[in-house]
Amino acid sequence: MLKLRILTALVLLPVALAAIFLLSDTAFEIAIGGVLMLAAWEWGTLMGGLKRRLRTIYGVASIAIVAAVLASSLSGNHWHGLELADWFIVSLWLAMAWWTIALALVLVYPSAQPLWRSWPAKAVIGWLTLIPWGLAMIALRSIPSEQAYTGVALLLMSLLLVWAADTGGYVFGKRFGKTKLLPKVSPGKTVEGLLGGLALASLIVVGGLWYFPAAANNLAVYLLFCYLSVIAGVLGDLVESMLKRDAGIKDSGKILPGHGGILDRVDSLTAAVPVFTLGAIYWAV
Repeated sequence: MLKLRILTALVLLPVALAAIFLLSDTAFEIAIGGVLMLAAWEWGTLMGGLKRRLRTIYGVASIAIVAAVLASSLSGNHWHGLELADWFIVSLWLAMAWWTIALALVLVYPSAQPLWRSWPAKAVIGWLTLIPWGLAMIALRSIPSEQAYTGVALLLMSLLLVWAADTGGYVFGKRFGKTKLLPKVSPGKTVEGLLGGLALASLIVVGGLWYFPAAANNLAVYLLFCYLSVIAGVLGDLVESMLKRDAGIKDSGKILPGHGGILDRVDSLTAAVPVFTLGAIYWAV
């Protein structure tokens, strides 16, 4: 299983990096739309195993919402000068509101299960999780700057923060993990792993200051949103674990050998990237 996970990762990593660095803005938006469609399809599993037709309708509806927001930007320009288009801003603040509520739901699990167990409630949760993430990926990559590849670098930084936190959490959790973080939601996560993830992510935070020296002018905002992004990534993972536990499944899908589904790979990103993008509006633009 470990070899299969490594092989899949070795294939996915260059594909993801190529998409970030090489695709045109339009091609990147199409690629994000494709990933979003697959993730929305898998969300049907978390909603209690919806029938194929309903899952397809849910996926198409998700793409339609994203397409409508993208179309609201004149000529595909999602930034008007240094201002992000209104619907993008709305989606980011909706994400912040949702993840604040999600934190409460995770902390009191399973007490609040009756509030979100119905498939309509889970459908709304899916939209609040996936759509702001897709829009944030697009907005962050296209952020305006006099410095070349700023948007690409910012998007890559948001991903590296999550990947570093995941790696640090796994390594430190395996080696030093004793104190369970939220055992009712995810028995494998520990406080020591969380701290190890924050420590390793700090290397990315320092590297970001080196690459974006202007961030020092808004250092408090920069540090706040970087670490909030890392913590949000952990929350994204916990929320998917909570939903999978409720649905009685181990993985959201089987499309990625050794890794499960698309959702299993982007769960942390769905929370972290919108938070990071909201912060970048204030310290990077």
